[in-house]
Amino acid sequence: MNSGSITHWIERVKTGSESVAEKELWDRYFLRLAALARRKLDDLPPQVRDDEDVALSALNTFFTRAKDDNFPQLHDRRDLWQLLTKITVRKTADLRRNTRAQKRGFGQLLDDSLNDEYFKNLAGNEPTPDMVAAINEECRRLMATLDPSLQTVARMKLEGYTNREIATSIGRVERTVERKLDCIRQIWSKGVALQ
Repeated sequence: MNSGSITHWIERVKTGSESVAEKELWDRYFLRLAALARRKLDDLPPQVRDDEDVALSALNTFFTRAKDDNFPQLHDRRDLWQLLTKITVRKTADLRRNTRAQKRGFGQLLDDSLNDEYFKNLAGNEPTPDMVAAINEECRRLMATLDPSLQTVARMKLEGYTNREIATSIGRVERTVERKLDCIRQIWSKGVALQ
């Protein structure tokens, strides 16, 4: 088995023997899962919509449960992508349910016409090649909207670095990193709104 293959990384994650495997899978899937979550949450108000948190939570759930050997049918990249999309869609459904259950700062509850059965049906569907291509294209498009210094910060944040670690890496103070992240969020939210 090729040591750089997805199948190899899956096996390494399942055995809990190597954090490099987690990083490799994170690098490969985080942006795609965030884009999927963004599409599923695009009708929520910006105050409660956080596609990156959903992707982070989905990957953390996967890594934890894989180490506990909860996925006996997980063998290759196809199985992995199907599993990650199911987890992500379920996380978006949870976020929607929690958002509807509580009033947020915008003073109204979200539409209760969204029902759980809709999301359960979505969770069972495997993404089409067109969906995968669209997610990849969206990730590339969003990164292309940033200048190189912002791309560096965005990549490091998506890879799980803390603001302090990013600041140290780029030779700036933590507040500068926070400003850059705010700038990235504004650029990306404008880019999504224009589409």
